[in-house]
Amino acid sequence: MIKSNKGFSIIEGVIALSLVSIVVVVFLEGIKQFRTIAFRANVLSSNEKQINDIAENVRSNFQNYQVNFDYTSTKLNQLLTLSNLPMAWDLGVNLPVAQCPNCRGKYGFVIQPLDMFRGLYTVTLRFTYQDWGNGVYKDYIFLVSAK
Repeated sequence: MIKSNKGFSIIEGVIALSLVSIVVVVFLEGIKQFRTIAFRANVLSSNEKQINDIAENVRSNFQNYQVNFDYTSTKLNQLLTLSNLPMAWDLGVNLPVAQCPNCRGKYGFVIQPLDMFRGLYTVTLRFTYQDWGNGVYKDYIFLVSAK
């Protein structure tokens, strides 16, 4: 019996195919994870951009907004309940809730004067987003001067 050394056996071919399959699966999973991370980073970037835009708009056009003179935290929480938030936002979208029913985020803000300091106001911004979980929100508080 003479053995042929000119070709591959079936076992060698199956092993090579399984190795190539493992490499392809690992590569595709890596691409999937990269896309997921890029989407999350885009959402966080959009959120921070929205917060900065809204804060700057409130600061520069402070005279155009109504001030809430009820200082209590219970009144603040009543005004900023998640179901009462008037504005909707998503990636690149900033509209009233009625105009954007498919937007995944909502926000609202309340302006209150500081008790001891005349001309200073606190602005409380409340943001929600569906990807953060149901009932999860983030509050941002900053000071605005009326001068």
